[in-house]
Amino acid sequence: MSYIEASKALCDSRLRRHYGRPRGCWPWTISRLERHLGFRLPAAYREFLRWMGEHRDGPFRGSNCFPGDLIFIHDAPPDLFAKHSISLGAHPFVFFLHQGYIAAWFDLPAASADPPVWTFNEGTMSQPEQRVTFSEWLLESMQWSVGV
Repeated sequence: MSYIEASKALCDSRLRRHYGRPRGCWPWTISRLERHLGFRLPAAYREFLRWMGEHRDGPFRGSNCFPGDLIFIHDAPPDLFAKHSISLGAHPFVFFLHQGYIAAWFDLPAASADPPVWTFNEGTMSQPEQRVTFSEWLLESMQWSVGV
């Protein structure tokens, strides 16, 4: 079962000509990240990492969302959260940070294979929102990158 099939299809039809072929993470990179976090990552997110987790020139260019970034973010949470008195819970996994003002995360251990995602945008939100799963967040983010 593929959790991110719609995102892969969008990439093939609209993004590949702009960003080239996606570059995924090696399995050992994912294992190292999981060891560092102390939790197994949910299946949908692992699938994303294997498919596009190292695609630094792709639709997430300029964002902190690659394995090396994630370890740093986990060890030193962004000031964004403290500045807005945002409580992240016991074991948050911030998997996306853009320019220090947009963040997305889910809780570990994950509630499901395709976990609900919390998002916060400093420019448009007063509090974080939880409204989509990881696979839905991924598709929305990729659609935004091509203006869909």
